[in-house]
Amino acid sequence: MPTPRLFDSAARAAGQAATKLAKDPQALLDAANLNLTDLARSKVLARLQQMPKAFRRTYLAALKGTRRQAAIRSFCLMCMGWQRTEVPLCTDPACPLYPYRLAAVIGKPTATP
Repeated sequence: MPTPRLFDSAARAAGQAATKLAKDPQALLDAANLNLTDLARSKVLARLQQMPKAFRRTYLAALKGTRRQAAIRSFCLMCMGWQRTEVPLCTDPACPLYPYRLAAVIGKPTATP
């Protein structure tokens, strides 16, 4: 008796396409459908290539302007060198986003400035 396949070929192809999309900043930027000038597009692509893969979708969601929290999260992560664990430890109360960062929103203890 043959072993049933867990995925059909269409699902497998979709999964491979999603994996390729996550690895390729150019393809991810194309899929985001952002209306950018050539200069802005080149700067966004350069930033996507520098950042860890795990944060690319959040960054693009922030650029679309539809999710405020994604913009705040992306800014805080960039400021903290893409170290997720450092964001709650932010010591810059002069930052205009300080009260809105994730740690402040969910009430986690923060570092004292």
